[in-house]
Amino acid sequence: EFELNAALQSPRLDPFLRAWFAFSDGRFAAALAEYERALARAPRVRSRLLTDMARIRFLMRDYPGALDRLVEAAQEREAEAESE
Repeated sequence: EFELNAALQSPRLDPFLRAWFAFSDGRFAAALAEYERALARAPRVRSRLLTDMARIRFLMRDYPGALDRLVEAAQEREAEAESE
């Protein structure tokens, strides 16, 4: 368990993976922070990341924030589809 925790704290670990582990552990605020970092590094999957962030905000009962992210995700997905 110590080795796993040390690996999760590594700056070399992909922020998406850190976000997923934080989400899985119920640390929603930490997951959102890591998803923000992931957005900056992975522009091709923005709609997926934004959808995950909307889900977390919904679980945190931040319904307006969840809706904002979901709308942003839909707009990103539309833009991604146009560029394919």
